[in-house]
Amino acid sequence: MPSPTTRQAYTDIYALLDRCLATSSGIRIKVENHDKAVFLRMRIHQARTITREDNARIYAEQPDHPMFGASEYDKYQVRIRCDDGPDNPTWLYIEPRTADILGIETLEPRMEILEWNPEELEPPPQLISPSGSAPSPKRLEYASNAPTEPSSSPDSTKPEPSPETQDLRRL
Repeated sequence: MPSPTTRQAYTDIYALLDRCLATSSGIRIKVENHDKAVFLRMRIHQARTITREDNARIYAEQPDHPMFGASEYDKYQVRIRCDDGPDNPTWLYIEPRTADILGIETLEPRMEILEWNPEELEPPPQLISPSGSAPSPKRLEYASNAPTEPSSSPDSTKPEPSPETQDLRRL
């Protein structure tokens, strides 16, 4: 069977929610078991939905009003807490919504952020000019940090002949 959609079916729930509004930390309700807590939580959510729908009708001419389609009870969350053991109670908490935030810090800039203008930068050096001529010496000094003296190591692009390699013919 669907839940009732009239405000009169939830007068007990509105009394609980109004008690929450009167406190800064919310309330908790002791219930018989987890199933009863789930049912009560569903009724609380349905009561809030009815309030939102009522406020949407009340403020239909003012859609920018903060209460248009909202409920004064929306700032509360509903949680179920079950203690371990068969004789331990089940509690339904109705308390202000928090994001479980432990702390907030303001981030201060650690260094100056500079504007980047690509037009102020020199173009990257070219090792081969578009015309095919050799690049200017000024450009070469930016091109590489390679040593200017000849290297004593063998050229890595030419493989060294292996002493085991002989001129073998395929048959």
